[in-house]
Amino acid sequence: MIYIVSKGNKVTGGPETLHQLGCLLTQKGYQVSMYYDDPHICAIPERYQQYMKKVADQIVDNEDNLIIVPETMTGLLKNFKYAKICIWWLSLDFFNRTTPQEIVKWRMKEHQLPKVLYPFVFLFFQVTGKFKEINKGEKYQFDDNGRYFHLYNCDYARDFLFLHQIQPGKVLYLCGPLNKSYKEQIGKFSIENRENIVLYNPKKGRAFTTQLIKAAQKTKLKAKFIPLQNMQPDEIVNLMKHAKLYMDFGDFPGPERIPREAVIMGCNIITSKNGSAGNTTDVPIPDQFKFETKSGNIHLILMCIERMLSEYQNDVSCFDVYRKKVMEQYPMFEKNAIVLLEKVDYHEENKI
Repeated sequence: MIYIVSKGNKVTGGPETLHQLGCLLTQKGYQVSMYYDDPHICAIPERYQQYMKKVADQIVDNEDNLIIVPETMTGLLKNFKYAKICIWWLSLDFFNRTTPQEIVKWRMKEHQLPKVLYPFVFLFFQVTGKFKEINKGEKYQFDDNGRYFHLYNCDYARDFLFLHQIQPGKVLYLCGPLNKSYKEQIGKFSIENRENIVLYNPKKGRAFTTQLIKAAQKTKLKAKFIPLQNMQPDEIVNLMKHAKLYMDFGDFPGPERIPREAVIMGCNIITSKNGSAGNTTDVPIPDQFKFETKSGNIHLILMCIERMLSEYQNDVSCFDVYRKKVMEQYPMFEKNAIVLLEKVDYHEENKI
């Protein structure tokens, strides 16, 4: 049996990727069950029922079974001595925020608060109970002597693994592709009927993005900024068909789904230089469309946005490399999921 561990109450890219893998391996004839961190969840959440149907209420620890767990839930691994273990590094920065100190530093950075306020912010988090979900002492310490196998979805995470002395033979690239609604759109986007719409995810780089939009309004930039929130997938697809630009000044803890969705739909992209966006492989767009998220760059970013809106058609080809990478993630996902089973010695007799 293959057990895929996931958060049961999260509707984000990471859990969707985990359910996608479960779906693929089930289609290939393997016995697969999801396992959730909440024992009260005994059915697949509605959002992910398109992928999986089977849920396990416990994991059987024997050498014939494989457990795939995201990096933020490695505290569970202490309970297993015999099963094959694979850690999937889906959102590296979230792994690095699993202590109270790290959570506070991240939040302060997100809201651009001065370091001198750290003691007061820490006390506020402590008093308001914002640390209650942190599993103290359960963060993976890279001390399994090479027993665990590791999956990474971007070079940003791979480099982190190598930095912690994980051997190349113990890692494999596996990036969850976009859902099928975007696969059907590949090669079909039109550069016609585009409007001066700038899309953004209000959950990513919130403080800086808010500051940028306020500055744009003051300068009377001829652009309509639309947050991608409280929308159904088909509504987002329709917006992306008509928008010229998607901007994302978040942390990029992994490859991030919305920028990939936007580029497939023909939107031009502008990002931060944080996380996986900081290299030329994970977010392969020209450096002129990437900016450090500091107040001094707001004027430059607004000038870039204004030019990108007026010259949309001229820039579309600048994102062909990124678009090609996203397209290739579909066949690569299917291929490397099977390679994973070979690497961890999960045998064919385990198939249904």
